[in-house]
Amino acid sequence: MAVSLSVIVPVWNQAAYLEHCVESILGQEVEDLQLVLVDDGSTDGSGEICDCYAAKDRRVTVIHKPNGGILSARKSGLSAAKGELLAFVDADDWLETGYFPHLTAFMQSNPQVDVAAGSMKRVYADGSCRPIFPRAEEKLMGREEALGEMFRQRHFGWHLAGKVYRRSLFEGWQPDECIASGEDLHGNYLLLSGARQVICLPGSAYCYRENPAGVTKRTTMELDLTPVYEYMLANLWVQERNVLDLLLESYLYDLVRQYREMFFTDSVAYKEKLLDYAGRMEKLAGKITEPVLFAKGQLEFYRQKPEALQACYEEARLAMLQTARAAFASGLPVYLYGAGIAAKCYLLLLSGEGMICSGCVVSDGQVSPPAFQGARVFHLSEIGREAVFLLALNGRYVPQVTEALAQAGHKDVFHHDEPQIFAGLAVG
Repeated sequence: MAVSLSVIVPVWNQAAYLEHCVESILGQEVEDLQLVLVDDGSTDGSGEICDCYAAKDRRVTVIHKPNGGILSARKSGLSAAKGELLAFVDADDWLETGYFPHLTAFMQSNPQVDVAAGSMKRVYADGSCRPIFPRAEEKLMGREEALGEMFRQRHFGWHLAGKVYRRSLFEGWQPDECIASGEDLHGNYLLLSGARQVICLPGSAYCYRENPAGVTKRTTMELDLTPVYEYMLANLWVQERNVLDLLLESYLYDLVRQYREMFFTDSVAYKEKLLDYAGRMEKLAGKITEPVLFAKGQLEFYRQKPEALQACYEEARLAMLQTARAAFASGLPVYLYGAGIAAKCYLLLLSGEGMICSGCVVSDGQVSPPAFQGARVFHLSEIGREAVFLLALNGRYVPQVTEALAQAGHKDVFHHDEPQIFAGLAVG
């Protein structure tokens, strides 16, 4: 049969979610759809589920192969795909009704557009969800602007899943299989190099399941993107200086993310790696001409020599410990207020010191995961009066949160701010 869209789904031990995923794809009203299920050596019955769908729906093609990882599975799927348009979906995710018809119709009407991306949302285990790339209107971009938005993580993310690509982009597409983390970032970097235009469209969403066992869901420590950033810098097709700066800043932030987590996990065990990362950060920060993701003062902070940077982090660690010990000395349940960068640092630090907080707290009405870094997440109204709060927030939010806690009857509040260390990307 003639195929307009081929959807490739790598499958590895996702029996619990696979049917939901497949049904959401087969339910898309796309004429001449092909679904390619690649069973990548599953041992939980996922392969049998794939075969059942192939037996009852002629649109489904199944490939069984030994386990080789997500890139290997995607390449196998590409070899069987027949469509002029191609898309990837992860086996534990799903699509809202109308997701692919909206994207494919736009691309069929606009032949100069080579990549289309829709809305995405993160769905937690309790059913709550949060938009990843909320879109109020469509945004048409050239390849370099799209690349910049990918580094900025605004409008266009680096996930391969959920986007629709023209088949021609995959001619000669050979991602380096030695890159074990950041396959999607690497893959999109190569694909965008041949794209003419990219469209981001509002509408139905790709639903990204927050599933720790998923093939593309990894912890910060596991997701070391250094090799893929080094590859991009060594194989640069970017011409615009502002996009190059965004690449350098994105790489710098990834190193900061890794450095921060290693330091607060065990600064002694990771001593050599911390020095290596600090040296890389110093060089990168020195190359950025017009920062967008980092405030200029924050950029100066990471231009320090590795030993000076480590001393700053050690000073912060000791101050945070002092603040935490004061909070725990009360004998009351201690809650971290916040579920972001600062809270993650505190949880790592407290765990290493044998101090266990009662959970993380966010404001009422805020959408949040049911758990964060293994700690349960509560809304403020769920916490009784007999509690102590350790504020794990950017300093600019402290007056507002302190006032909200006082109005709720909570007076025992502790806070120590480290703005340079806790700062995130200035994405807007």
